Amino acid sequence: MSNGNINVNLNNWPESPLFWLLVAIAGFLVLLATGHAATAVVLFFAAIAVICLVINLTADSPSPALWWACGICAGIALILGLAFVPDDWRTPDTDTALARSLVARTLLR
Repeated sequence: MSNGNINVNLNNWPESPLFWLLVAIAGFLVLLATGHAATAVVLFFAAIAVICLVINLTADSPSPALWWACGICAGIALILGLAFVPDDWRTPDTDTALARSLVARTLLR
């Protein structure tokens, strides 16, 4: 039986940047294959932003161009994520549930 603690040891996670790049590519391809193109594009820009951030934070002399690339990619990911990702995951069932809740809220007032 669990005592409620989550035991995550970060020392056992792979340290290779290539592994994490392959994980991001696999996630991108899985999202594209399942028809979530907007989410895949947001993941792509977010991955570029994180890679630029890590490279700049670990470099001896950070590059201003990489800071700009990180900020621009993070901004694009945020804007696209807020604008298109909710519609990417919407199904007819969610539309029906949303309509029912709006009708219920209107009738209960």
